[in-house]
Amino acid sequence: MACGMGPGAAAFLVVMFLGALPATATSVVAPSQQSHRGIYALSLHDAASASGITDVGGEMYYEWSKTCTGWRVNQRVTMELAQSEGSAQTLTLLFSAFEASDGSLFDFTMLQAADGVTTERMSGRATVDDAGAGIVRFDEPAGVRLVLPPLTLFPSRYAVLMLEQAQAGQTNFSALLFDGSSAETAYSVATFFGSQEEALSLHSGRPEPLWPLHMGYFPHNKVTSEPDFEIGVRMFENGIAQAFLIDYGSFAVNSTLIDYEAIPEADCAD
Repeated sequence: MACGMGPGAAAFLVVMFLGALPATATSVVAPSQQSHRGIYALSLHDAASASGITDVGGEMYYEWSKTCTGWRVNQRVTMELAQSEGSAQTLTLLFSAFEASDGSLFDFTMLQAADGVTTERMSGRATVDDAGAGIVRFDEPAGVRLVLPPLTLFPSRYAVLMLEQAQAGQTNFSALLFDGSSAETAYSVATFFGSQEEALSLHSGRPEPLWPLHMGYFPHNKVTSEPDFEIGVRMFENGIAQAFLIDYGSFAVNSTLIDYEAIPEADCAD
């Protein structure tokens, strides 16, 4: 039985989310937060018997860095699936992106593979005007264009506005998001905030404020009440995620931060 991450899953594994909601919220919640890299361990949360999946392993490497003109993300995911008939499959995702600090431009490259065989490549550039309307010009698949409706956000800008709403005491935030994981649609992403709590932070070694979040990804090009996929996040106030729960429908995966390293900030004095 073959399993793939699919474009919906990639939207999580890709940009903000299977590693840390981007620390792009530095100007909102933690002005001193550094660029950083982290490693997350993957494990099976649960699986329907029809999925055929009996275990999940692997890890994700995530690197977020603030440059003088925007934010850069690099991500590498290796997910190992054990299946009921005794077979196994290794899924790989590579993703890199740059988002301009004014939210007007988003460059991205994504590759997915199964057992070392490439199953999907996607790359291109998305641009939007002051109203959030724009276009995505794909290099892969070649010649494809995707029109972005007004109010479309890229991942870092979404994270900034989301955290502003959480800090203001709101219970939810919804917006259109293009994250480089689909050539067919942007996503309407609805985020719901739980009550703030405290948890031990791996990156600081002390208890810090944390929000439980629940995110649903709805394709903008379909009328549906069911999200393509859902993500639970335990996110510290400074934007670093302690853990994720990624629900693919037939199975769900835990992603837990096990290693963290700060990256020196870029010198933008000139």
